[in-house]
Amino acid sequence: MNWNRRRFSTFLLVLGVGLAVRLILAWGLYGNYDMSSYDLVTEILHQGGNVYAETTRYNYSPLWMGVLAITSASANWLSLPHHAVLRAFLTCVDLANAILIALIAGNRQFRLKSFALYWLNPGVILIIGYHGQFECLALFFLLLALWTRNTATSVFLGGVAVLVKHIILFNAWVLFVYHLNFRRAIIASLILGLIFVLSFVPFLPEGAEGVLRNVFLYRASDFGPFQVFGSAVGLSLFLGLMILAPFVWRRMALNLATSLALTALLQVTLMPGLGAQYFMLSIALTSLIPAWWKWTLTLGLFLGLHYLLEMLLAAELISNQLWYLVQMSLFLPWIFNGIFLVVVLWSAVRRRQNYLLLANQGLR
Repeated sequence: MNWNRRRFSTFLLVLGVGLAVRLILAWGLYGNYDMSSYDLVTEILHQGGNVYAETTRYNYSPLWMGVLAITSASANWLSLPHHAVLRAFLTCVDLANAILIALIAGNRQFRLKSFALYWLNPGVILIIGYHGQFECLALFFLLLALWTRNTATSVFLGGVAVLVKHIILFNAWVLFVYHLNFRRAIIASLILGLIFVLSFVPFLPEGAEGVLRNVFLYRASDFGPFQVFGSAVGLSLFLGLMILAPFVWRRMALNLATSLALTALLQVTLMPGLGAQYFMLSIALTSLIPAWWKWTLTLGLFLGLHYLLEMLLAAELISNQLWYLVQMSLFLPWIFNGIFLVVVLWSAVRRRQNYLLLANQGLR
């Protein structure tokens, strides 16, 4: 990027707008159900309790619990609301993500358009500034793994991403398959799984039932195409497709960034349970591909509409009788996410067919 005055001014404008909107939301609004869950967790921690044994409202690894303890202590020390401090922290993480996306999309040259696409994306802004979910923290380690060119470091960072939030598991699996051979990818996944399980040991045996039910068996909603097959069959089909996906991407000769983006689109489209925050995976990882910017922006707009309706409902600016409409509005980004996936896959297949056709003609 040529840092002339005009581009530098544009960068500062984009940075300022995205930062201001996130912080205004962080300070001005308490948030939704998840924020009250975070405060409940910090209250249990301050009393020395076992989070997994005392509440059903914590569905994550112990690592995020530690982050909540730090942000809560910081908020008390600064005499500031916890929701403001927590989401200000997530905003800083998200800024790092936007910078990494710009560098990866530009092949280590800062790409301002990719930075703006992510940093000003309405869906991302509302997930960070209003919802306060922490996909961005897991994505930070995943993006860092993609940015570095050291295999061992990439695999390690991919593992850390999963330990932060296990929704990143399938993206880490793609990372392992691309960086390692099949046997080593399996070994790395097993080691990561063992570390993840062992992280819950300090909360056992009292929290065993809570860990099993609220973490390993947790499902955000009954949202997903495999529900018609039943839980066991649907979950098996989903897991099978996600495990096989990176081998299909490699067969199609797709690079790692494109494969991670496709995996995110596939996961969000097919997963048996869906939360609005999961779309952040699709938005962040498709932002890495400059040619897809219109699709990524549209997905963010649909997700932003869902959050806007949720905020209006919470503020009692629309009738409580419309709560069902708010829930149904999540169908819009989900359907578009699936269309996005199909279009990109079709385009990739056509390119591969054309490449093979030209290669065969060259051999003749």
